[in-house]
Amino acid sequence: EYFHAWWVKRVKPAMFVPYDLSRETYTTLLWVFEGFTSFYDEKLVHEAGLVTSQAYARALSESLTQHMSCTARLRQSLAESSFDAWIKYYKPDGNRPNAVVSYYVKGGLVAMALDAHIRRMSKNERSLDDVLRYAYRQFVEAGSDYAGLDEDFIGELIWEATGVDVTDQLQAWVYGCEEPDYVQVLKSMGYGAKYETQSLVRSRLGVSVRADGVESVVTQVFDATAAQAAGLAAGDRLVALDNVRVEASKLEKMISRIPVDEPVSLYVFRGGILLPLVITMGAPRKDKIVVQTKKNGKKGR
Repeated sequence: EYFHAWWVKRVKPAMFVPYDLSRETYTTLLWVFEGFTSFYDEKLVHEAGLVTSQAYARALSESLTQHMSCTARLRQSLAESSFDAWIKYYKPDGNRPNAVVSYYVKGGLVAMALDAHIRRMSKNERSLDDVLRYAYRQFVEAGSDYAGLDEDFIGELIWEATGVDVTDQLQAWVYGCEEPDYVQVLKSMGYGAKYETQSLVRSRLGVSVRADGVESVVTQVFDATAAQAAGLAAGDRLVALDNVRVEASKLEKMISRIPVDEPVSLYVFRGGILLPLVITMGAPRKDKIVVQTKKNGKKGR
């Protein structure tokens, strides 16, 4: 929020000038303001020595895993996510990971990738830091005449601040649904990456759940998973799996005992009605990205 005191409150989208809190204001630039903040809120405390490289790596791991597990990234661009915030992002439901990209999370990851690209192309003489300083100077120099950043100005802003052309990157990562090469981005920062398995509830069943007493209640069903194929829905209460009662504390262990690619029974309560389903779970997916510090202990940028 301290960061926001000048990045968003002062430097801001042109659509926010002047602020009108009585109505919704639409902009494609939320990924710049909220996303860049997401990048810097982790980066700054690391560079200040307040968290270790290992802690920073864990934060990056969480963001990457959250985003790459979200199939909405294949359908909704960052610019669209920003613009649709009022009608989609701020109205979450059980299908959110399949329908909505987080301009906070992907925005932060794209900011990281843009920073790495600017550093590489300028031989480490410029960075995303220079872009933010330049934008702030524009605000200061304009004073009361400040008009904010136009929707299509971010590429020009980066060029003016660093001399690096990011037209292709913005077209692919922001206005399209392509992803940066995160492995190479992390490598340039002094980190490595590997893939591991998330919980079996996520990687084999394909849902997220919450415990309600001893019961497990489905909160989200993910695309292209066993749960979706079986017809599970958010709000379902898991009753029995392979004819054994489901207890929240034992669900992970129960799933581990289910054979790969063998149909088993699954009973759920949906709206007070007991539904018999059949589910077939494959092997665990390695969909968790683990960011690693270098073995020599060297800190990432």
